[in-house]
Amino acid sequence: MFSRFGETISIARDELRELVLLVLDKAGELRRVLVLPPDHTRLNSIAWPITAMVYEKLTGAIGIMDIAGAMVAVEKLSCLCHTVK
Repeated sequence: MFSRFGETISIARDELRELVLLVLDKAGELRRVLVLPPDHTRLNSIAWPITAMVYEKLTGAIGIMDIAGAMVAVEKLSCLCHTVK
């Protein structure tokens, strides 16, 4: 699917969108999606633009979609695990 790599390689926004849409199309029918982008410590990553592209593509197309920052999700799961004991 994508085989270019290296320190001097960059992905243009349009190319990134094509790749995200290709992955979502290959995933088939989705009914529930949980998107866990990284927290603010990874602001330099392209996770948030990818999250926005996923949201745009799937909004209204699936039954349930939640987006939670990774640290929020870890905190909630941690609380849940302690509650279940």
